[in-house]
Order: sequence, then C-alpha cells, then structure tokens
Amino acid sequence: WIQPPRPTPPLALAMQVAKRARASARLIPELSGAKLVIFDKDGTLTHCDKCFGPWVGRVASALAERGFVREQHAFFTALGYDPKLGTFTKDSPVVHGSNDDVRESAAREAFRQADTGGAYDDFRAGFLRDTAGAWAVAPDLLTSDTLEPCGDVAGVLGACLAEGARVAVCTSDDRVVTERVAEVLGLAEFGIGAAEIACGDDEAIARKPQPDGICRLCLSAGVEPAEAIMVGDSFTDMLAGIRAGCPRLVFVESGGHTAAELLQHFCGVDYIEVAKAEGLPDVIVRSASLPTEAPAGETDRVVMNAMPSIDGMLDR
Repeated sequence: WIQPPRPTPPLALAMQVAKRARASARLIPELSGAKLVIFDKDGTLTHCDKCFGPWVGRVASALAERGFVREQHAFFTALGYDPKLGTFTKDSPVVHGSNDDVRESAAREAFRQADTGGAYDDFRAGFLRDTAGAWAVAPDLLTSDTLEPCGDVAGVLGACLAEGARVAVCTSDDRVVTERVAEVLGLAEFGIGAAEIACGDDEAIARKPQPDGICRLCLSAGVEPAEAIMVGDSFTDMLAGIRAGCPRLVFVESGGHTAAELLQHFCGVDYIEVAKAEGLPDVIVRSASLPTEAPAGETDRVVMNAMPSIDGMLDR
C-alpha cells in the first residue's frame, strides 16, 4: 500500500464555508453522522456533454487525419456519443471510464474499420504510438461555460462540512483533467486539494470498481471506510464503495442509470455471484421512485439511497 499524500485542505476557509452552510441546507437524516463523503466526478458532480462532446469530435478529426477513422459515426457510437443530440450514453467509456478505457474503445473501433486481418495487439500498439498527441483535453473545453454542475454542488459540499464531514473526490479520470475541473468548480473552498482527490491514473491505485481510491482517501483523512459515504452515478461507483467497506452509499440518476436499474443490478444474479465469491454484504436500495421500500434496521446490509441528483442529499 502506498503512503498517502499529506492532507493539505484549506481548513480555515472550509470552516467558514461550514458556518455559512449551517444557516442554509443540511443533509437528509439518512446521511447524518458520516465523517467523510466521497464524490465521483463525471455524471455526479458535473455533466460531461458540453466539454467532452466537442473533445470527442476533435479526437475523431485527429484520428481521421492519421488514417484511423473512416466511419466517423461508427467511431462516435463506439465512444457512446451522439453528435446530433450532443449527449453521451449512460454506459459511455468517456463518462464512466478512464482515458485508457477511451483509448481502448477507440483502438478496437479503428481496428474494425481498418479490416486488415492482422493481430489486434500489433495494431493496437501502432495505434497508441501514432495517436499519442490526439488525446489531450484543451483548456478551452474545461471552463465555467462548459462544465455544467449536476446540481447544487456548493450547497451539498457545504452541508457536508456543516455536519462535520470532510469531502473528497474519487474518479476514473486522469489527474490533470480532474484538478482543472476542481479549480473551475472551486472545490478548494470546501477543503478539497490534491490529497483529497483520487484519480484513475494515480500511481499504484487500481481504478473503480476496485476500492483503492476510496481506501486511500479514507486513510488520508484518518477515517475508517465504515465512517464514509460514497456518492456516484454508476454501478462501478457503488461496487467500489461496497468493496471498500462503506455501509452507506448514495446513487444519483444524473449519469443516466435509474434507481430501478440499480435495484435490478444489485439484487440480481450478477452482483449475487460477485458477493458470494468475495464475501460482500447484501444490498438494500431505497428510493422514492420505487414502488416499495426495503425494511429499515438491516445493519448487516449496505444501504443505497437512490435519488435523481446530489440535490436529493439536502434536507430542504
């Protein structure tokens, strides 16, 4: 296990934010008592369409210039992007994966379009080498005009601080992009610095659904995973939280998946088999949109509170 970076939150400023938050919204009772609340980024704190949609278009043009993309529409489909609507699908690797995941999806689609009949691994090596300069996200795509919050980000983070919980971010995205997003959102005001962010390209950290990022953030904050809450919009986020040992999770539908899909997934055979193999707990899904609510008092189960967006975390 790597030595966690020394925490560097602007605590004095965070306390000022907490004092302001005490006069406004507070967290719903189901989330009270947490010492650390960890948020996913894309689909949870921000929508991806306005910034990463144009980025996919630029990548497609760059790969076409290099002779790797002949069918642009098929390339967009492979990355889960609809250029006419300007939106991503709920399972897009751009939304829920790392840059490595995006490059892998692009390589497989380029290989299909090339139809050379050769070995994929050889093609992939050449593809990654020849497209190395095509993947950077330009600063003009990460601004206050393109980064659309998924809700009242400041209100939710402030409410967490007001109740004595620190806040952090765990994402599959790369650190350069994530820290730029954090800067635009003003996350430092809420005590989120470099040590409070775990990214998909961090050294010796396996990406979600592995629990490494969550565990590192808990260790850095001096908090047990049982005292933390993971907030995310994907099944990957939820599984990472379960594996880390978080007994309470928040699932938001702002990434495209619904509470009904969440219930079907974690009460279905896929999760049951994983849980049996790894010794993971059963799951209770609670949501106002579901026809029935699971019984309370199940302390040996993980409780997932599903809601439309992070705004549902606020007791208004």
